[in-house]
Amino acid sequence: MIVRDLGVGIVDGTKPHVIEPKAPGAVEEYVNLGIAWDIKRLEESAKEIKDLSNKIAECYPNVYEQFQKALKVHDEWERVYISNMNMTVANQLTEQVIEKIFSGVEERDNGRVYHRFFGGATSKGAVDFVENLTSDIKTRYFIKGRPGSGKSTMLKKILRSAEDLGLDIEVYHCGLDPDSLDMLLFPTLSVCIFDSTAPHEYEPSRPGDSIIDMYQKAIRFGTDEENELKLNGIKDRYRCLLNMGMFYLERAKQFHDELESYYINVTNFQLINEITDDLIQKIDVRIK
Repeated sequence: MIVRDLGVGIVDGTKPHVIEPKAPGAVEEYVNLGIAWDIKRLEESAKEIKDLSNKIAECYPNVYEQFQKALKVHDEWERVYISNMNMTVANQLTEQVIEKIFSGVEERDNGRVYHRFFGGATSKGAVDFVENLTSDIKTRYFIKGRPGSGKSTMLKKILRSAEDLGLDIEVYHCGLDPDSLDMLLFPTLSVCIFDSTAPHEYEPSRPGDSIIDMYQKAIRFGTDEENELKLNGIKDRYRCLLNMGMFYLERAKQFHDELESYYINVTNFQLINEITDDLIQKIDVRIK
């Protein structure tokens, strides 16, 4: 949780997102909830806890392996459309979009760029927060198209233009391939543009929404039909690998829930509440 107005952030600093402090005590502070555990009772379940921890540790490499294989299949999927793309048209369309978004915007200094994810793969499947993030945005561009039809390339070129103008930018990366972009949001312009394809596919639903269809405009007519058999095979392999990755994620979550139960049963939640109240007081001091 980040409260920028207060300059405060609270982060779960445990695996897999361990964060090493740069200035312990001066800038960062550890909140150690382990002091609320009954260590003797934990020791009684040491074997079960170790076994579950090992099982969780075994799941994640399998998740990443399946997703990595899926990404390679996705690259194969992209090549079908890249080889049938009219690059000139794609570039012209990108320039038109850049002109539409930034026309009349004056150059600024010290624009802030935040890199984020708007969703990801979870034990319950793909989850995103596009609607929440764009709820108060007046102008939304929904990019449609197939893999490899230039959606991320368009977003990267728009990003460079925004950086040159010195705008505040929220950059949202693809959860499967962080080198690829899924959405750009410009708070001061109340504009966002995003890849509106599966697994985060949306349709225009209010004034200010519009579609940019890369497939219709930049891909050679009939590409889907001419490559139907090949594309169906690629889609099946891609879906299978993603499902396997999700399977291992679900197993990791099941093991994690079991592991969590051991700690819940030996935790003094009154002490947790006291630690929480103390943290709130420290934040309150910053406000005053």
